[in-house]
Amino acid sequence: QLESSMRTVFEYASKNLNEYEWRVHVGDNASKDSSKEIYTKLHNENPTRFTFRTLDKKGRGLNLRESWLKEDYDIAIYMDVDLSSDINSIKDMVDNIRDRKADLSIGSRLLPTSRVIGRKLLREITSRAYVIIIKTLASTKITDFQCGFKAISKELALKIVPEVGDNTWYFDTELILLTEKSGYKV
Repeated sequence: QLESSMRTVFEYASKNLNEYEWRVHVGDNASKDSSKEIYTKLHNENPTRFTFRTLDKKGRGLNLRESWLKEDYDIAIYMDVDLSSDINSIKDMVDNIRDRKADLSIGSRLLPTSRVIGRKLLREITSRAYVIIIKTLASTKITDFQCGFKAISKELALKIVPEVGDNTWYFDTELILLTEKSGYKV
């Protein structure tokens, strides 16, 4: 799925992000499959458009921390490799950051307008319960913390990411709550 997803994002960016200098970047955290061969092949095909960073430790938050703090960019977008979010929203997310409408732009599967396909009932219940717990404890307006689709400005990443303590699954929640509590636009 990695190669197909990277090529899909590449095609989207080629058609829709001409006003931007962009690249498709893979953050690989300790995969044991053929991912390294796949992204190395794509990088060799087009070194300026396909880049990657490999880590020896697992952790989605660690992966994002490393990429967001060490890569060169003005705006970064994070997407799950399965492209479960609509990539047609990429340009809107980037434009929102560029135009200062948001410092952190997040996707959501829990909005009334969201179309969620093939999600198991237990996952849906767990996700909604998690949101209720976080909203109750943190007193937030945000309605989705775990959707794997986010855009962030480098400026915000440099200020907020070092403050995030978790390097695993809760990284996203902590990032969103810290951003909101610090007065940035989500």
